Amino acid sequence: MQTAELEPLRQWLSQTTGLQADLLGRQRLERAVAHRLKQLACASPEAYRQRLQGDPAEQQQLLEELVVGESWFLREPRSFVQLQELAGRQRQRPLRLLGCGCSGGEEPYSLVIALLEIGLTLPQLQVEVIDISAVALQRAAEALYGSHALRGMDPARLARFFLPEERRWR
Repeated sequence: MQTAELEPLRQWLSQTTGLQADLLGRQRLERAVAHRLKQLACASPEAYRQRLQGDPAEQQQLLEELVVGESWFLREPRSFVQLQELAGRQRQRPLRLLGCGCSGGEEPYSLVIALLEIGLTLPQLQVEVIDISAVALQRAAEALYGSHALRGMDPARLARFFLPEERRWR
């Protein structure tokens, strides 16, 4: 696929979602579009772009192919230490947090874990999450994780915050 063929799709992506194709990885958009062209038996990137314009379901399908769906709990530990230090100050009202790009919920649940560990309680927290991926939001709502998402987690922390459910953790 030629770079020029993808340019209108890059522009659509940027204008519609704010996502920059180049920041997603050099070939990510090309692979996603090629896959959607094949799935839909679409003749060209331009025909696909035209289809995207009037098809919100297809727009979401493309976005699902573009987003990175991998994360894990308490990734970047220093950021959680900093959060604990900032949140440790006395508060008169709930601490409000917004998790942007929540992936499968690992990030916002990590925020809650870190804050519970310093003595805050659930009524003292208000956490909201957003993500461009409907699939990610559904996974976050389900809150069921395999060992890969929990890699590196201390067994005591795992036992405190998660319940085993078959071969996964809730």
